[in-house]
Amino acid sequence: MRKVLVLILLVLLIYPVNGVRHEIYSKASSSDEGIYLYFSELLKGAGKCLDKFLDENTSAVNLSISLYHKVKLTEEESRFYTAKGVKSNTSMVVKPFLLQSSGIKRLTKSQSIFLENFKLLRENKNNYSAYVSARMAVMNMKLAADEINNSINEIEQIELWNGTSKLYFDVSELKSKLKDVYDLIAYYESLLAGFELESPIRESLIIAVSDDHPFLYQEITIYVYAKNVTPTFLFIDNAKYEIKEVNKHSFGVLGEHIIYAEGISNGEVIKSNIVRVYVSKIPTYLVLSSKSVAFLKEKVEVTGFLTDYYGNPLQANVTVKIDDKEAELMTHNGFLSFNVTKTSEGFIKVSTFYAGNETHEGSNASISIFFSRFPTSLYIEADKIRIGVNETVNFTGKVYGVNYSIPIYMFVNSTYVKSSNAVGEFNFSLEFSKPGEYVVFAFFPGDLLYKPAKSNEIKIIVESGVAEGFGIQEMIEMVMNKISNLISNLYHFLLIIVVVVVLFLVYVKSRRKRIGSKTELVEGVGGVEEVEKVEEPKHVEEPKVDWEEEGVEKAEEVSDEFKLPKSVEEAYKILFNTLVSKYNLKKSLTPRELLKTLKNERFSEILRVVTEIHEKAVYGKTVLGDEEKNIYFRSITRILEEVE
Repeated sequence: MRKVLVLILLVLLIYPVNGVRHEIYSKASSSDEGIYLYFSELLKGAGKCLDKFLDENTSAVNLSISLYHKVKLTEEESRFYTAKGVKSNTSMVVKPFLLQSSGIKRLTKSQSIFLENFKLLRENKNNYSAYVSARMAVMNMKLAADEINNSINEIEQIELWNGTSKLYFDVSELKSKLKDVYDLIAYYESLLAGFELESPIRESLIIAVSDDHPFLYQEITIYVYAKNVTPTFLFIDNAKYEIKEVNKHSFGVLGEHIIYAEGISNGEVIKSNIVRVYVSKIPTYLVLSSKSVAFLKEKVEVTGFLTDYYGNPLQANVTVKIDDKEAELMTHNGFLSFNVTKTSEGFIKVSTFYAGNETHEGSNASISIFFSRFPTSLYIEADKIRIGVNETVNFTGKVYGVNYSIPIYMFVNSTYVKSSNAVGEFNFSLEFSKPGEYVVFAFFPGDLLYKPAKSNEIKIIVESGVAEGFGIQEMIEMVMNKISNLISNLYHFLLIIVVVVVLFLVYVKSRRKRIGSKTELVEGVGGVEEVEKVEEPKHVEEPKVDWEEEGVEKAEEVSDEFKLPKSVEEAYKILFNTLVSKYNLKKSLTPRELLKTLKNERFSEILRVVTEIHEKAVYGKTVLGDEEKNIYFRSITRILEEVE
C-alpha cells in the first residue's frame, strides 16, 4: 500500500510546519534517507531533554515523556507496516532509540524525585524515608544514564544507505551532554554523602530496580547500594539469591513480587528497603491490511497479523466484525485473511478483536474500505461549429462503460434544454435563433451502479448572415472589393449599384423565409423528434434523480460552497486547520493523531479514508488515480460540510 516507509515516519514528526508537520521529510528521495532524517530529529529531541535535565528544569519530565511516546508510536507503526509486507530498516533503527527515550524518561523522573526529597532532607536531617527515596532516585539516574549510553553506542553503529553512499548518525553532541549528566549525578551523590556525615545515619542498604512494571519474562536489573554494610543475599518472593555486581531477573508469574536485600554490619543483620514489582501480561499487536478503495461487488481481500511484544506470531481465534455481522477466524502462524464486498456505494467497516489468554493481553484493529460506483464517460461531436442564425447543428454521442439504457441530459450554456435515453450511442439536434457563442455538453446524473458523467464541451459560434453560410460581413467585404477594383472604370459604376440592390433583395427574401416556422422535424433517437430552437437559454433546474431507494445509500454530491485546491496536500491542510480550529485541538497533531482524537465523530470513518489516501499520495510519492482523487476530494468536502 505504501511503497516507501518514509511515510511511517512522516506521520509522526515532532515539529509543526504551517500547522501540518513533516514537510521537510517529503523531500527525502529514498526510504533510508527518510529514516535518517526522521531519527536525526529524534536525536535532537533527546539532546533538548538532556539540556533540560542539566538545567534542572521542571519541564524536562513532560518533554521526555513526549519524546518516548513519539518513539513508541514509531515502533508500533514499524510493526504495522512490516506485517503489511513493507520492508525497510525502520524496525532495526527504532530499537536503540526506544531504549534511549525510555532511559531519558526515567532519568528526568528520577531527578524530580531526588530534588523533591533532598529538599525534605535539608529541612529535616532525620527524615530517613526521604533519604531512602533520594538515594533510590540517584541509583535510578545511574541506571538510566547507562541505558542512554548503551543506546548511543548502538545508534553510532547503525549503517543506512542513500544511493551508493552510507549514512551514519552524528551522536557526538549527545555523548558530550551525557558526560555532563554523569557529572551531575556524581554531584547529587556528593550531596547525599555530605548529608550522611552530618546526619545520624551511618549505615544503609538500599535497592532499586530498572522497571517495577515489567511484562512476563521481561528482564529487569536490580541495583544494590550499601554504605558501611556488607551485602549478603537478595530475596525475590522469599527465594534467596547471591548478590552480584549486576543482578538480572525475569518473572514467569503474573502479579505482585517482593524484592529486598540483606547484609551484615558489625555482626548485625541489616535489611534493605522493600521494592514491589508488578508483572503484567505480554502485550499483543493485531494489524489489518487491505486496499482502501474498491468498486461495487468487488471482492477485497483483508489480511491480518497477530504477534506479541517479543515478535512471536500467535495462533489464536480472532473475532471479525463486518458492519453488524460477526465471525470467528483462526490465525495460522499469526496470519489470517478473508474477503469483503458491498453492493451499494459507501464505507464498510472491518473490525477484529483478540481476547487474549492467560499470558497475553488482548488487542484489536479496524479499517474502513470505500466501495465506489463504476466510472463512465460521455463523448459528443457536432457536424459543424460555426453557423448562421436559425441553423441546426446535429450532434452524435457515445456512452462508455454502461451496457444498458441510461438517461442523457443536454445542456446549453449550463441550462438544461432536452433529454433522451441511450444505449451506447445517441444523437440530438439543436437550432440556434440568435447570434453568439454557445457551449453544449451532455450529462448523465448517475444511478445505483454508475457515477455521474459529463461529456466534453463543444463551442458553437452563431453569426448573423444573409444566407446559409454567407454573413453580412462577408457581403460587405465583397462589395468593397468590387468598388475598389471598379472605381476607376465609370463604365461599370452602374453595374456595381445593380449588384448591391440584387444582393439586398436576396437577403430580404432569405430572412422572410426563415421567420416562418419555429420547429421542423428531424430524425432522432428512436424515430422522429422535434428540433429544439435554442433562443435565449432559460435556466431550468437540472433533473433530480431519486436516490432514496430502499437499502441504498445516497451518493454524496460535492458542494460548491467549498472550493478546494487541486493539490492533495493543500486540500488536506484546509481540512486539518478547519478541524483543529473547530475542536480546539493542538496544531502539533499528526494526521494519525488527529484521526485518533476524532474517532468518536460521525465522520471518523471518512476521515480515516482521507488520511490513508493523503499518506499514500504525499508521503509515499504515489500518483493517485482519478477514482482515488475523486473520493479524496469528495470525502474532504463532506467532512467540511459536516463540521460547518
